[in-house]
Amino acid sequence: MAVKNDSRKIEPGDTFVAISGSNADGLKFISEAIARGASKVVYGASRPPEIFSPGVEYIPVSDPYFYFAEKVREANGFPDLALDLYGVTGTNGKTTSVYLLRRLLGEKDCGMLTTVEYYDGGETMPSNQTTPDPERLFAMFRRMKENRLRYAAMELSSHALSQSRTGGARFKGAVFTNFTGDHLDYHKTRENYLAAKKRLFLELLADDGAAVLNFDDQAVKSVATEITRGRVIGIGMAPDADYRIERVSCDVNGSSFLLNGREFSSNLSGLHNVYNLAGVLAVLLENGFDADDLQQKLNSPVLVPGRLEKIPLHNGANVFIDYAHTDDALKNILQTVRNFSGSGKLTVVFGCGGDRDRSKRPRMGKAAAEYADKIVVTSDNPRSETPSDIIDGIVKGIPEDFQGELRIEPDRGEAVKNTLAESVPGESIVIAGKGHENYQEINGVRKYFSDRDEVLKNIRMPE
Repeated sequence: MAVKNDSRKIEPGDTFVAISGSNADGLKFISEAIARGASKVVYGASRPPEIFSPGVEYIPVSDPYFYFAEKVREANGFPDLALDLYGVTGTNGKTTSVYLLRRLLGEKDCGMLTTVEYYDGGETMPSNQTTPDPERLFAMFRRMKENRLRYAAMELSSHALSQSRTGGARFKGAVFTNFTGDHLDYHKTRENYLAAKKRLFLELLADDGAAVLNFDDQAVKSVATEITRGRVIGIGMAPDADYRIERVSCDVNGSSFLLNGREFSSNLSGLHNVYNLAGVLAVLLENGFDADDLQQKLNSPVLVPGRLEKIPLHNGANVFIDYAHTDDALKNILQTVRNFSGSGKLTVVFGCGGDRDRSKRPRMGKAAAEYADKIVVTSDNPRSETPSDIIDGIVKGIPEDFQGELRIEPDRGEAVKNTLAESVPGESIVIAGKGHENYQEINGVRKYFSDRDEVLKNIRMPE
């Protein structure tokens, strides 16, 4: 009989695992599971059910999330054991790092799980979660095994780590890109958020694995003293980094830098991407990959959907579409594009998601004001919130003495259209927050919306 965590899917004889999720408490669905025929109920030992029904076996466990993931892993034949797993966590840079890992590990040999898409060796499919739930995750690992892949590279979100979605799978390589504020709607405090990220290194790293930490980020570096398995490797410009980043050069065509005296280059630009690449290179070099072979693979462009995606306009302006949806990511992108544009005008169009961490809204407004000459505040995915409330939260972070132009346009389509119509030669326009996403969620309804499509639709043709 099967082990399930959805009471609606229970069949006679199944085991129901009562998991307390972010939106629903599994304890409330025990009676429904029993009514559908559940013979066993698994629950968290610290929160027992109020009523124990006769004839049903109740099993207390320390972590129902982990119990469920391990049962799913077992049902799929422990497919992760046939793969070398590489995981990336951090506030920003996870997606780009995983695309880099897949390129360097070999696109025909490496499965991939990202915010953008999944690849199992036979099929590429859209992602519905940064890190999928255990049932989908281990089914994909099984297909990767069946398709004879050697590696799997994946993003590990703080939600997934908090919820033990990977069960007992162990990672040969793990990278911690950076740590800034995000997801406090779920984790409540920065300490809880960091604790979730640390689980990759404290619990999921293989005994012979490499833990690569950004030593230029003090929160990330602090994890080094707590890791008790594998090898701890620091990257960065810090003198004590095991892999030193030096002589960085970035322009619109890409970046180059020295890593422990060896030059590496790629088409990905910006200092943030130098750090992403350095982390990926370090974890692979530590696992025996050849530096010359890695650079050879980087000689072909690495394309990451919705990450600093450039669209030239006919009037000489340029649009850059990026997923940046935290203040740190927005700052990185604007700083990078500012370096491209020099003295040219820099405009940013962005919003913030509704029903998510509200504390980052004013920080994003402040980040925009640091670099942009013109700020257009609009909607992202307002979800159940009123767009004007979200926009007000962003605008509060824009200093009163901001010398540039500030526009408010809640309709994202109109915001893009008007910004393009007003563009001037040499201007750089960053449209941030959605990147690869092709929808807007408003009052529980998702409608098709793509920043890229909106730009292409509204490009002014030459007269």
